[in-house]
Amino acid sequence: GAAAVGAGRVRVSPRVYPKGPFHYETRLEEEIECFVKAVELAKPYEQKIVMETHVGSFVSGPGLALNLCKAFSPDEIGVIFDIANFNFEGALQPNLAIAVLKDYIDHIHIGGMQINNTGYDANGFAKRQREMAPITESNLYIPDWIKALVEAEVKVPMLIEDYTLNKPGALRLREASKAIRRVFESL
Repeated sequence: GAAAVGAGRVRVSPRVYPKGPFHYETRLEEEIECFVKAVELAKPYEQKIVMETHVGSFVSGPGLALNLCKAFSPDEIGVIFDIANFNFEGALQPNLAIAVLKDYIDHIHIGGMQINNTGYDANGFAKRQREMAPITESNLYIPDWIKALVEAEVKVPMLIEDYTLNKPGALRLREASKAIRRVFESL
């Protein structure tokens, strides 16, 4: 499929990590074995394997993704560097996150997300809920991420992900594009 349309990339998602205790090194070895097979299958079709730093996945943060990636060449495997997902898991300072994965960043998903207080549990601890938000209202300060990407000379495609509720897709894209353009122009 991907080769037939000239995609050059095939997205392969690592498994989710268990909710309970598990042995990380054993699971990492299993994931590497799965990706070795994926890379071998993709090579004859001249396709690169990409994985996303996605919430709940075994590569939810930059360091976790690097542990899997470093078993491969950046020509064989890459990362969809999803900034919005770092609101959930894997949040680091932008320059550290980029430095960890720079050689493997294949393209970027950029979007907004907020963490909101939904009340308190019986012990008085705040309960939180994460929701997609306009890029300009993200808990992560997106201009710092864009600036760090520019300073690190990461030159890959950037895809806008704006899942704001109750707003047409074309309007969300237009607003996010304008906001991102303003950041680039201010650098």
